[in-house]
Amino acid sequence: FASKSLTTDEFEDAVNDIKAENGTKGHEDIEYAFKLFVDETTGLLRANKLDDSGYVSQLNPQNRDMYELLRDNLETRLKSFPAGTKFLAEAIMYDEKRNMAGTVDFMAVTPEGKVSILDWKFMDLNTDTYEDVPWYKINAWNIQMEQYKYIAATTLGIKNEDFEQTRMIPIKARYSGTSRARNIKPVLL
Repeated sequence: FASKSLTTDEFEDAVNDIKAENGTKGHEDIEYAFKLFVDETTGLLRANKLDDSGYVSQLNPQNRDMYELLRDNLETRLKSFPAGTKFLAEAIMYDEKRNMAGTVDFMAVTPEGKVSILDWKFMDLNTDTYEDVPWYKINAWNIQMEQYKYIAATTLGIKNEDFEQTRMIPIKARYSGTSRARNIKPVLL
C-alpha cells in the first residue's frame, strides 16, 4: 500500500459517483423550482410563482446560472400545458403484482385526462465519440419509460391512447477534464 493512487476501477467509480451526485443535485434544483410554480395542495399552476431570490442552488452554491436555466426551462414546459392541468413531481408508482416501483420526475394530467410522463436525465456526453445520446442509453431509457407506462396503466387505469408526452429529457452536464494518474476528478462546469 505504498502507493496511494487509485486503481482504474476505483477512479472510474469515483468519477461516476461525482456525476451521480450532481444528477441528484440537479433533480433537487428542479424539485425546488417545481414548487415555485405548482401549488402542492391542488397540483395546479400558481397564479404567481413564489420568490426564489434566497434559494441556493444545489448544483452550484456559488452560482445560480445552472439552476436558473433549469427553472426557466421548467416554467416554459409547465406553461405549455392547457389551463387546468394538474402536475405531480417525484410521484412514486408501485405495481404490487410485480413488486416493481419507480419514481416519476414529472407527471401532468390535462383536464381531458391526457397524461404526460417526463424523466430528467443528467448526463455527460463525450462529444468526441457521440453527436447525440448513445443508443444503449436510449434503449435503457425506453425500457424504463415503458415500465412507468405499464405501472400507470395497470394501477391507475390509464389507457394507452391517453398517454401524450412520455419521454426522457436529457440534460447535458459539462465537466472539466480528468486524470487518473494525477487523481484529478471532474468538476461540473
